[in-house]
Amino acid sequence: MDDGRRSGRRLVYDGRRELEDWHESYMEYCEGTESPVVYHKWVGLAVLAGAVRSRVWLQYGRLNIHSNLYTMLVGPAGCRKSEAIRLGKRFLSKITGVSVASESITRERLIQDMAGKQESFTFDGETVYESPMMVASSELAVFIGENNGALVKFLCDIYDTTDYGWAYSTKNQGESTIKRPWLSVLGGITPESLAAAIPLTEGSGFTSRFVMAYGNKKAMWVPIPYLTKRARYLEPKLQHDLDLISISVGEMPWEPKAEAFFSAWYPVNVEDTPLINDKRFEGYISRRHIHILKAALLLSIARSLTTLTIPVIKDAIALVKETEKDMVNVYGGMGLSKLSRQQDVVSGLIRRRGEISEPELLCIVACDMDILEYAKIISMLTKTGLVEEKVEGTAKTYVWKGV
Repeated sequence: MDDGRRSGRRLVYDGRRELEDWHESYMEYCEGTESPVVYHKWVGLAVLAGAVRSRVWLQYGRLNIHSNLYTMLVGPAGCRKSEAIRLGKRFLSKITGVSVASESITRERLIQDMAGKQESFTFDGETVYESPMMVASSELAVFIGENNGALVKFLCDIYDTTDYGWAYSTKNQGESTIKRPWLSVLGGITPESLAAAIPLTEGSGFTSRFVMAYGNKKAMWVPIPYLTKRARYLEPKLQHDLDLISISVGEMPWEPKAEAFFSAWYPVNVEDTPLINDKRFEGYISRRHIHILKAALLLSIARSLTTLTIPVIKDAIALVKETEKDMVNVYGGMGLSKLSRQQDVVSGLIRRRGEISEPELLCIVACDMDILEYAKIISMLTKTGLVEEKVEGTAKTYVWKGV
């Protein structure tokens, strides 16, 4: 009976690794830095994706799931988004064959760069050509450009076309094809910049392809970020193993029990997220299982596994659910209400302070809204239970009660 499974060379890892779990060791390497932990978790996966490129994939019925991730590190200025990205780029920059796009680029130039920087690998005795590109931008808003619809559309189109190629036309050369295109995006952005760069009415399909890791403050204060003794020990081992990962080739099959577990989980996965009642995440939720499988593929590679197992799928689900707890905050300023941006300013202040008096709050936000707008926002926040209003005599204080 044909059940849709394909035969072919299964995944084989070359060389002997020095670390049992690359991603876990990377998290240990990042300890003692100011960036939120959730940033490091997704940067670590993005680095693995950049090393793997299109050379390892997960069988998904009649389709393949590839390692490319679209990842945003979202948070206010000063959250150390750039620091987290720089730590990851340090390892990627030493991998042969990894191309990193310019921080600011047009659609046409990105297409030219991908088409012109082909790599190759051998699979089942045949030479396979790929066109991998990594975007690692500390300022994703600069990379995207304000209302850059053409680039946004290209990033949407190219996201899942690795197995088919991507055709394009030029004035001088006619129609050409990017062979086996693979594009992964890692960038830092503030909620306000995200709102300005991608209006919700045009960008919902784009943002649904992203996992958006949100942090609202530093994980800790580190006056001088020395490289610890443990980090110095791990750094060459992380680089050594990443080099080995970068030459791995093949298809990762499912363990039968893992396939059964995922098949049972899949119909209820939309109810397994704190984002279920937020309409702005409808597109993301429809792709949520793909984000989880991409994370599971990369975690499997990090652990030198040659099949997809139940424990890894559970770890990927847990990671995504943990990230989703704060994901609603990335859409500050991207709702349909005219007061979305102002509401994000007010809620962000109360959330960061934990508790704030009304006079102090009014003094801070006075330049962003008038008194009627302020009253509507406070009413909305209190009625939704995100904020509690405490009244003592004529004095009012607002306490954050949300996640």
